[in-house]
Amino acid sequence: MPSSYNVLIVGAGVAGPALAYALATKTYEKRDVPLRIALLERSLSKPDRIVAELLQPGGVTAVKKLGVLASKAGGQPESYFADLVVLADGSSSKFRTAVLGKMQYEPLQGGYFAGLIVKDLKLLMPEYVTMALLKGAGPVILFELPDNTHRMMIELKRPPPDLKLPSSVRGPILNALETSRVRRVPHYYLPPTKQGGSSKAGAFLLGDSLNVRHPLTAGGMTVALNDVVIISDLLAHIENFGNWDEISAVLRKWHHLRKPLAHTINVMSMGWAGIFSAEGEAFSIVQEGSFKYMKKGVEYAEAPMSLAAGPGNKSAPRFYEYPLLFIKALNVIWTIGMVLGPVMWAEM
Repeated sequence: MPSSYNVLIVGAGVAGPALAYALATKTYEKRDVPLRIALLERSLSKPDRIVAELLQPGGVTAVKKLGVLASKAGGQPESYFADLVVLADGSSSKFRTAVLGKMQYEPLQGGYFAGLIVKDLKLLMPEYVTMALLKGAGPVILFELPDNTHRMMIELKRPPPDLKLPSSVRGPILNALETSRVRRVPHYYLPPTKQGGSSKAGAFLLGDSLNVRHPLTAGGMTVALNDVVIISDLLAHIENFGNWDEISAVLRKWHHLRKPLAHTINVMSMGWAGIFSAEGEAFSIVQEGSFKYMKKGVEYAEAPMSLAAGPGNKSAPRFYEYPLLFIKALNVIWTIGMVLGPVMWAEM
């Protein structure tokens, strides 16, 4: 006999299990009958990938709000039915079009990220991510893995750039390039679409199936877990998960509540990737200015890094800080124009 549930979640990556746990715990004392929640995943084997290995501070904050996560394998293939279906099946979602219909935006592939495992590497701050900004190569990301090895990630280019890395890390990396398998993964950009209006009734997208950004700032899990914190709080007050009018109102509210953190991380990841990996005279000027700015000291690099990290307790200030930085940049351009403009006009 087919199984019936209140909520059916497809995809047991990051967002799916987090939402299942959050809904179960947050509604336990509010309902006479506990929610019946099914979490479906086609394979519980360890995924072979080079992304979703790094959790930023904002994601750690979200995990603490949700509590300890746990999963249990088992079960045979069968049919499942639910009042509400949550599709968290990743950036290559097979259900995106079915839920959203004709989309305003399609996933846009921006290129490839290459990664490899580096052994015997010693970073200046082992517990933190190290980013090396290299001209002509873009950012090089280095971070520690649980088995005392390190992951190196870099934007894949043709021809491959000359990696003029610091001498302290150059040896182990060159050795890894000769002895290890270099993996590559395509990266996409997909802005979020508001759900609950014209989207398919009875289902919604969550995680990378809804919103994808460049992996440079490792913000995917942070955005997904923060989304789970918000949507689970809103859904915890729903009595009937088959009432699409109520669910629609929740989804529309969630779309706006998630913006402070998600918008900031998305803009930072795509902006940094676009600026530091691009070529051309104008971009070279911007890159050089960025290098000089961050080299002035830790306090100068701290602000942009904190924007990318997305600490959950500072979402509102961060959301307003980015436009302020943009205004400061416009002010610099305006000042230069005030100085050079009259002379240039007079010389025409």
